[in-house]
Amino acid sequence: MELIYADKNTSIEMKEDVVATIGMFDGVHLGHDKVLKELKREGSISKMPTVIITFKEELDFVLDKRKTGSLMTFEDKIKILSEYDLDYCLVFPFTKEFSLIKYYDFENILKEKVKVKKIVIGKDTKYGYMGEGNIKTLSKIFEVKVIDDYILDGICVHSSLIRNLLSLGEVEKANTYLGRNFSISGIVTKGSQLGQTFNVKTANIELNNNYEYLKNGVYGCFIYIDKKKYLGICNIGHNPTFNYVEKKRLEVNIFDFNSDIYETDIKVEFILFVREERKFSSENELYSQINSDIKKVKEKIIL
Repeated sequence: MELIYADKNTSIEMKEDVVATIGMFDGVHLGHDKVLKELKREGSISKMPTVIITFKEELDFVLDKRKTGSLMTFEDKIKILSEYDLDYCLVFPFTKEFSLIKYYDFENILKEKVKVKKIVIGKDTKYGYMGEGNIKTLSKIFEVKVIDDYILDGICVHSSLIRNLLSLGEVEKANTYLGRNFSISGIVTKGSQLGQTFNVKTANIELNNNYEYLKNGVYGCFIYIDKKKYLGICNIGHNPTFNYVEKKRLEVNIFDFNSDIYETDIKVEFILFVREERKFSSENELYSQINSDIKKVKEKIIL
């Protein structure tokens, strides 16, 4: 998949007609999966290149409509989108200036510059200033294939549903609707090294504001290092008992692993919510709880 950034320095000029889809694709969940697979199918049938049209910035953040974070970083989103073996991903920068573009001007970009012939789209898609563009306006210019919502157990799968489940610690349900395990990737940094006091060595990952919605607490997790999978336990939060930190961070204890991985990029998949983060009255109480948490994870999760 070729990645194209449609900024002021890039002239978008596709060489032939394409079939495209438009969206944020936050989380690339089962609903998105349905759209992307149909896009690939339509591209094969029509023998046209396939294009994902997306945005680097979260629309609701830029427009101050939502304060909670994304389900994944932009970089992780692109990695997953690339797995669909589509031809192009066209990335627009979403700014307040861009949000003022009239729907018909955006349609003109799609028609004249991107050379969109056909669009595969979710039924509730809106675009352009004040969301005035929709399926009806698209259909006047393009051939449109409308994809119904993905319904699982009577529930419509969408990104806000998954964010809400994660904010409640319901990670197993969230993973079901994602179609994969929710994960956070990051570079391991040096922390307080307090865990070594309890013979529980931890890898620390500094978090950006994307993950403010994620419920603080202890989780059972899988950790991927250099494509190898490990079982472990992690805590996301502020370390309320010792060495409190203002900015939320992720601390991971990897079972049966002792290598130095500072400055290494790792991925942490959240599998099981164990308990809420809380303040303990002593080191002994904390140590006892850590051992209990580890025992529970080893009993509940099979590597």
